Amino acid sequence: KNFLREALTWRSLSHESVLPFLGIYEEGEGEMFLVSPFMKNGTLSQWRSNHNPLLEVAEGLQYIHSEGIVHGDIRGSNVLLDADFHAKIADFGLTRHFDATATQTDTLSPNFAAPELFGLVDDEISDSDDEGANVARTPRSDVYAFGCLYYEIHFNVIPFTGHQYIQILKQVTQKKRPGRLDQPTLSDEEWKFVKRCWRHEPTKRPTMEDVVEIMLQWDIS
Repeated sequence: KNFLREALTWRSLSHESVLPFLGIYEEGEGEMFLVSPFMKNGTLSQWRSNHNPLLEVAEGLQYIHSEGIVHGDIRGSNVLLDADFHAKIADFGLTRHFDATATQTDTLSPNFAAPELFGLVDDEISDSDDEGANVARTPRSDVYAFGCLYYEIHFNVIPFTGHQYIQILKQVTQKKRPGRLDQPTLSDEEWKFVKRCWRHEPTKRPTMEDVVEIMLQWDIS
């Protein structure tokens, strides 16, 4: 069911910053694979210190949201680079339409997860190690993840690297965020932007439309 949902969602999307869907390949007895063009330059994480196509990712996410879809798992390893180093958003396994509810089988990438996805924004923090989530992802949780991606690419490190799930849960739900590292290419204005994406209350974060507009003003490409 999840495989089919991912295939149907991915097939419905067509944008220059979204990895194209070519079809489904079946091998052996019932072993099925989603097929896309080969991206010779790997993932954005592999090139994060050498290339910065974050505006393309933002535009791709803006498009996905305009189609009524939440990606749900934005991070460097889920953005591929084509032969010309243009970004292509991939991995639609956790995508949801805006009005869809999450299931307990959904999993978090805790380093990129907004506080509300832990299900504990207004509740007492538990000591559970359960990495599942039954709180629906929204466009604003994608914005939070984009802020984490921005951090990953500029500082060449994944947020909360070295922390266990429960440690990340406690820090994020207590409104603690990764600190600014020494990076001369990141301006004060950009750091303020990242912190806006990380705001605890989802409605206080910018939309992806806002994000694209801000980045176009910076002329980031």
